Amino acid sequence: GVDSEGDESIAVGGKTTNRVTFAKNPTVSAEEMQRQLFQLFAERNDGWTLKDVQIRTRQPMSFVKEQLDVVAEKGRREEGRAGTKFYLKALYDTSRAGGAEPPLKKVKMANANALA
Repeated sequence: GVDSEGDESIAVGGKTTNRVTFAKNPTVSAEEMQRQLFQLFAERNDGWTLKDVQIRTRQPMSFVKEQLDVVAEKGRREEGRAGTKFYLKALYDTSRAGGAEPPLKKVKMANANALA
């Protein structure tokens, strides 16, 4: 059966296990997804795998990857561990010098010459 959270119980080898199902299309905006990613990176500094982010956000893999590419960078794979981890880009990492959470909407400059 499927519960209200989207988890589906299935029988595997006589045992019941839960399989998480994901929407085919994103259910949040890009800005909201980036907010969620910043919250996840604030929770822990040891990086996130693509699959872990997908499970936590319940978004389609392609959308998760697209948004991770905006705010994070791939780290080196740890010895003996499967999966590449993503780490917040230095530009956004407040634990590193000079980093700060960015404004989520880009501001267009009306006239670049006005600053000169």
